[in-house]
Amino acid sequence: MRTVKMVPWIFLLASALFLGACRSQPPTADVPVRQLLLNFFAIVKATPEEEVQMEIGVSGVNEVPADPAFAALWELRDEDGNLRAAGETPELPRVVGEQVLVTWQGQLTPGRYELTWGAPQYGGLVKVFEVVEVDGRLQLGNYQDEYITTVYPPVMP
Repeated sequence: MRTVKMVPWIFLLASALFLGACRSQPPTADVPVRQLLLNFFAIVKATPEEEVQMEIGVSGVNEVPADPAFAALWELRDEDGNLRAAGETPELPRVVGEQVLVTWQGQLTPGRYELTWGAPQYGGLVKVFEVVEVDGRLQLGNYQDEYITTVYPPVMP
């Protein structure tokens, strides 16, 4: 008879533990609020002059206020890890919608390239693409991959 009286208490205790474990955490528990507000993007295109053009920018979920301590960096490396181009964006202007912050254009030889773009307090983006030669002309290949990182500079596996 004693076990019958204990069942409701055990159920109540288990429910309280379960609900306590399932309580919602704010989305910023592990990710700074700034990372939730700002997305990094990079658009890579080939030009008629057989050069690669990159438009590097950010977009806001809503309006993102200006940040004079943005300290964003971008680097373009070839498949051997050699630095091909780099730049910085020290300040973030107020962002409404999508905004290109950097445009780079240059000649690249055939091969794979990795663009990293981001800011320490915001996270960033890693984009991998390839340049190929077809019928004697340089163009972008079919391979492109990108991923968002919450840590910048990214920690590579």
